[in-house]
Amino acid sequence: MESIDKNCAALLCSKRYVIHVLHFEGNQLRAMRKLLHAIAVESIKFERLDDSSVSGFERTPSTWSKLYEEGVKNMTEMPVGFVEENLRGMPTRAYGWPGAIILDIDNDGDLDIFVPSGPGQQHSLFLNRLIEDGELSFSTSCRGGACAGRWGLGFANMDGNGVCAGDIDNDGDQDIVILNFGAPWQLLRNDGRQFTEITITQENVTSGAAPSSCTFGDVDGDGLVDLFITAVPDFPNLSKALTTSTSEFNKRSKLFMNKGPDADEHFADETETRGFGGIDPNITWSAAFVDFDFDGDVDLFLFDNGGLSSPELGERGFVHVWINDGKGQFEIVHPDQTNLNAGSNRGHAFGDFNCDGHLDFFSTRQGSFEGVIFDLLRAGVFGRPPLKGGVATVARNATALWFFGEGDGKFREVPAPEDPDGNILYLPMGWGIAGFDMENDGDQDLVFAGGAVSFPVQLGGAGAVLENVDCSGTFRRSEALPEGAYSSVMTSGLSAGDLNNDGFMDFVVVADTSVPENADGTSPLMSFSSFLNDTNVEELSKSPFFEDAKAYPTFYNLETVEVEWSGAVDAEGDPIPNGGGRVFIEVNDADSSNNWVKVKPRGSVGDLEDGRVNRDGTGAMLFFTPEGGNTVMVPHATGHIHGAHDKAHIFGLGEATEGQLTVLWPGNVYNTLKVVANEVVVLAEIPCDCRTAEEGDGDYETCLLTGVDNLKRRGVIDDVMRERMFDSMIEGCP
Repeated sequence: MESIDKNCAALLCSKRYVIHVLHFEGNQLRAMRKLLHAIAVESIKFERLDDSSVSGFERTPSTWSKLYEEGVKNMTEMPVGFVEENLRGMPTRAYGWPGAIILDIDNDGDLDIFVPSGPGQQHSLFLNRLIEDGELSFSTSCRGGACAGRWGLGFANMDGNGVCAGDIDNDGDQDIVILNFGAPWQLLRNDGRQFTEITITQENVTSGAAPSSCTFGDVDGDGLVDLFITAVPDFPNLSKALTTSTSEFNKRSKLFMNKGPDADEHFADETETRGFGGIDPNITWSAAFVDFDFDGDVDLFLFDNGGLSSPELGERGFVHVWINDGKGQFEIVHPDQTNLNAGSNRGHAFGDFNCDGHLDFFSTRQGSFEGVIFDLLRAGVFGRPPLKGGVATVARNATALWFFGEGDGKFREVPAPEDPDGNILYLPMGWGIAGFDMENDGDQDLVFAGGAVSFPVQLGGAGAVLENVDCSGTFRRSEALPEGAYSSVMTSGLSAGDLNNDGFMDFVVVADTSVPENADGTSPLMSFSSFLNDTNVEELSKSPFFEDAKAYPTFYNLETVEVEWSGAVDAEGDPIPNGGGRVFIEVNDADSSNNWVKVKPRGSVGDLEDGRVNRDGTGAMLFFTPEGGNTVMVPHATGHIHGAHDKAHIFGLGEATEGQLTVLWPGNVYNTLKVVANEVVVLAEIPCDCRTAEEGDGDYETCLLTGVDNLKRRGVIDDVMRERMFDSMIEGCP
């Protein structure tokens, strides 16, 4: 009976289920487990917001889409069997990689959404109507014009893609950076319901670079957030960089130091003098400022892409860790020291997924199914031998994966683990990603999505929601999204925030383009299994995501195995170009009565004499322990791949009604606060550290009293929070 119990779904190991399970093996057994699990324990659910301002949105493609469409025309006129070099010259991701930022831009108490657009169309500002109307809805129209234009964010002549937000002048509102193709990036200062463009000298910005993502962090501890911008080659060099071993096409990412609003130049390029000179540039899709070694300053993670998996390209595409000396000088840590291996890294999410007190992270990558297909195309189109190791090895090497901290500066990679139901988590392609507690049960779950316009097959990721099982670091697929949620679009950005103020995190997905239909109304999308032989299907079908995976073959005729147009056609048989980009808002409708607390860190520079943390609190490390529960950890970072999440964090309490929040601020000071269920707290920095105080130390108590009194005097906290902060920091010390 013990062996039978291992094959039973959680909570349903009764005799009547065991009788049936005994008759199933292999894929049938996995299907039964999946069904029983869905009946028994599914609690995460997202409902797509039905809003005309959102569903009616169609993003104009980026400039390089014209190169793609010209390439389609030229290739359809070429004889069948064109050479590989023509394929390498075709642009990939040519419709752009737009993201979104979630922020309360008008300070009315609800979260708004900003999405950059391609040239010829104003950027889009979706203003939340929750406070005004009492229900979640959005508007892009303000006083008869587009909201983005009214706010000084229109820029219809620009080709906007990546975007991030941060308080660059510590005035309490969010300023915005927009990354443009074919033009300098823009820094836009929020002057209160109007944004003003700040001129930044950019002659040092590498020519030929396509900026991907940006993030803020105070690297030198002066109380001002600095800016890091990642770069990849422009088109068509991006395709060449992904398929060749040389680094000649790669472009250097840039660090811009914040000199303050009164300086002649608000931000200055100091990439070379801060330790990044002399290192070969990479294809860097995203970056994160995180206090890797818990010493009170932000270190830097760079997520590099290795391109197509191929032995002749060598090992490349590492997650590189750069250690900050506390003064803003960086030194790279060799991947051998961190156990971080090469791969096609893209987006990222940080946390403590197994609640062991060590920093973990998750990286989106090319995807298992996509990796296998590209391996088969290498053999079928280019006549090369398939990669060594077989389907399982290729799928494991290409999958998105977990990196669990070991506590000694090293990480343990976990690609394609088994879930509790016996499935193998071969994961699909991903770009944008968020890690948060979806059902507020006390651990961090994951959601990601991704697709790509590439040759000869476009790949649409259906999206993935991964549910953490009791903070064990073991995950299972959640059926929280509609079936095939993003299969017909190529998604790039994903940003999270509590859009309806109910204490549960929602998220926004941005797609750069959509798959067209044929003139007869049929879809050219195909299942991945159409490309695979029985051996491939047998292995990959062990994944609960396999049936969702879709592909759009544009230059690969499955019947003739020739490189010729195979995509959507009009009534005359001519190719139909891809459609516009889309925005999707997924509202958390978790079947959960779990409690929560929403936390907004706030630095006290300018408010307290000894305050040194920037107003956003960027760079802090947050630890939360519900009463009787596990401690979870979240870095307070800003900016991820192509976009940015809201800066508030929601921690789940489960059934607990109180908990303790601990913050490690930049500057290496700890503060604590006792919290109660279902409240929103702004935790301001108090520059007093209990670790340096002895029992009964009057100086520590005086420091605390001075801090809370001054914060109350400046209107940052009220009388109640003054007492709570003082009592919590006297009683609790990590």
